[in-house]
Amino acid sequence: MIVAQLSQQVSQECPLCALVSKRKHWLRVEKCANYILTELEILADKRARSVQLFQSEDNRMKDLRIVLCTGIDKTSKLKVLQAAKAVGANYRGGVSLHVYDFWQTLQEVAQEKGKVGKRETITQLPPRELESLRELTCYRIGEKFGDEIANEQKRAKHVAVVVTRTIAPSPSGFIRTLDRTHQVFDAEACISIIDNVERMQNNLASDSVWGPLRFSKEEVLLRRQDEIANTEDWSNATSGVGKHFVLAVNEPPETLLGLLFPCVVGQEANRRVYISFPITHADEELKKKKQEFVARLRQRYVVFDPWSITEYDVALSEYKEAKQPEDIDSATKWLEKLGPVTVDNDYRLISQSDEIVVFYPSTRVKVQNSGGDWVDAEQKVLSAGVIAEMIHAKNEQRAVRALWLSEQMPSPFFFRYCDSPIFKTEEEFFKRLG
Repeated sequence: MIVAQLSQQVSQECPLCALVSKRKHWLRVEKCANYILTELEILADKRARSVQLFQSEDNRMKDLRIVLCTGIDKTSKLKVLQAAKAVGANYRGGVSLHVYDFWQTLQEVAQEKGKVGKRETITQLPPRELESLRELTCYRIGEKFGDEIANEQKRAKHVAVVVTRTIAPSPSGFIRTLDRTHQVFDAEACISIIDNVERMQNNLASDSVWGPLRFSKEEVLLRRQDEIANTEDWSNATSGVGKHFVLAVNEPPETLLGLLFPCVVGQEANRRVYISFPITHADEELKKKKQEFVARLRQRYVVFDPWSITEYDVALSEYKEAKQPEDIDSATKWLEKLGPVTVDNDYRLISQSDEIVVFYPSTRVKVQNSGGDWVDAEQKVLSAGVIAEMIHAKNEQRAVRALWLSEQMPSPFFFRYCDSPIFKTEEEFFKRLG
């Protein structure tokens, strides 16, 4: 039955079969037979692994916790995961990350099947062969992870993080690499790792595959955001809505561990918090106070800090320092491109949180006077970014708590979007948390 089906499929797709029927070319008959045998070998291998790994009725990898980690190449994904793995033993009684590089495993599988496993050429394989290799790679990773935790009693404290990407360059453009074959993992969540654009651009320039493409900053920004959107779409369709998270490389390892191994102690269990504060005109004193507050907050929650993505602040500093007209024009255009992306990413962080905490420590900011110098001044209006984030949180049905340390009375708009009383001191804020 299987041979007949494959033969029929080959006759429809393979031009060699047409030659066989017309010219009786027996050499091509032999090649067609080899093609069928190869397909049977792949099918048998896939079925054998399916029997071994798919034990439950709903075709899931039994008792295996698997998370997909995406991001374009040279985004420091492995660096982030290795840092989290290193501190896992001391995190909440001890947890363990098992990191698997999808590309490296794909290379191993390809070489075993007699295929060229080079990174530069593997994407040039026929789509059907490449899909089969990807599926076999998923099974291989599942086997490795299953073997590593076979004797572990607390399997929930072990998570396999599969490092991959959603697109890859090829001679004809870009191909999708996160496809239906990855559904084999039955991933419980997907995490997109992102880095600052300029650092990614420098890293990509030294890469053997991406380097020759010579991406501009604008193109790297576009590819990074595409990677986020592709992962979110795939996660919503497979893992479920709300199972996709964006994580910056500058976040501490505990943030990733908090997503993978949520807290189970107290009434505030499993809470994810976005920290909102006036960023654009922040001085060093404000930054220090905010960091101290966030450090205390991290003892209770998984905290997403928008300042972990610093590219807009770097671009703003370059704009302030620009003197020549061409430099000012270039810096202005780059800020105009970064601005909407920065807002979108901050909104994503809010949407993946349970609540936001507004930290408003001072109304004194740095402003530029008529002479072009930056001086201290009293801020007369609220930060537009803070208010916008509070409104977005309410629209997303997220709770909003606020710590207001200024002596001035907050705007009624600030009151309007807070769910709880506005706290006047840090001690009052943390005491209320219990």
